[in-house]
Amino acid sequence: MVKCEKKPLFVPLSPASQAVGENVLFFNANASMDAVYECANARFQAIINLLDMLHEFKSSSPNNAAVVSSVASFLLNDANTLFEELSGLALSYDKSQLDV
Repeated sequence: MVKCEKKPLFVPLSPASQAVGENVLFFNANASMDAVYECANARFQAIINLLDMLHEFKSSSPNNAAVVSSVASFLLNDANTLFEELSGLALSYDKSQLDV
């Protein structure tokens, strides 16, 4: 009898997104590919919008740059984790189609 490895329901976001020594933030690994994509894309678009707004500021304090950098780092790491999950799912899907 072949044993299937059970995929965990919740997968932690990258360590950079955690900002602490233990995993606190997770995503639903059983969500549809469309939902994972939309979530990742929303974070990616939020960064683009944030950076566009920052570009509009003519004089920005160093504190603003530090805050934007922190927010950008968290959102980009979240989006990257989700896009990496999609990449793995897409590769698995492609391989399963070859086996048919």
